[in-house]
Amino acid sequence: MVTMGTRKLSANYYYYCYYYYSIIRALVVNLRNASVFPANIIRCRLVLLQVDRVVTPLWYVIGITGNTLSAIVWLQRRMHANNSSAVYLVALSISDLLFLLLHFVQVGSQ
Repeated sequence: MVTMGTRKLSANYYYYCYYYYSIIRALVVNLRNASVFPANIIRCRLVLLQVDRVVTPLWYVIGITGNTLSAIVWLQRRMHANNSSAVYLVALSISDLLFLLLHFVQVGSQ
């Protein structure tokens, strides 16, 4: 068993993760092969489009907010004094923030 915090993850957790992954993968494969079931494909595309419209802005808000706060915390002088890996964590936070912002600009321009 793998522990996540104080919670132990069983094999069922991984099974369900793989199960949902296989469902999403099957949807993507079916979307590429639109001649199989046109009515189901259209319905799946509409559902995935609605999910994308909700989830994507949520990821942007969480990612931009979290990476900004993380960069602010790791850039403090007392963090550098106590933690030698603070430089790497600042770089990671800033690179993730730039990726999100540039991706947002790219998607917005299309």
